[in-house]
Amino acid sequence: MSNPPFPMPFDPVALLTEARERFGMSDADVERAMSGLMPAFWAGIRHSASSPGGLQALMSALTPPGYSASGLAGGLSAASGGDAIVGLLFPNEAIRKAVLDQVAASTGLGRDALAKMMPVAATMMMGSQARNFAVGPARDWLDAFMAGYARGRPKPPPTAAEMMAPFADAMNAFFAGFTGM
Repeated sequence: MSNPPFPMPFDPVALLTEARERFGMSDADVERAMSGLMPAFWAGIRHSASSPGGLQALMSALTPPGYSASGLAGGLSAASGGDAIVGLLFPNEAIRKAVLDQVAASTGLGRDALAKMMPVAATMMMGSQARNFAVGPARDWLDAFMAGYARGRPKPPPTAAEMMAPFADAMNAFFAGFTGM
């Protein structure tokens, strides 16, 4: 069987590899960071879900953008993403700092590196939970989002023309069949 031209859906090893490259950490460092951050995230979820408003905010974070049972737009915007999830889990800046200090002390990793990794790790954790409820194209979109989020924004950011080039090429190919070009 040949390799598909696209990554397999939700490949945790590939996502962690991309996150490792993004943050310049070794496999052991990523493993230590995740093993320190995950229990803190789960404690944050338990705390947030203990109140009706907190549970509603967490469920909204797991809802795809633009969809909700009440007809109101749900989900987090792409701009807020991981920082908003960290804010849901640790609503107080002092708590976030304490979590970072504790994880840094227990793992031996730098606090700054962990602070940069925290939103990505929180998004990956929440995405893996949301994935349990997504089916079909929604799951594929979620997988693509998580893979892109792990990679981070390209440097330098692409221009609008570069972003539209694949679409323009597809449209040109489509209409060329009608015009005989």
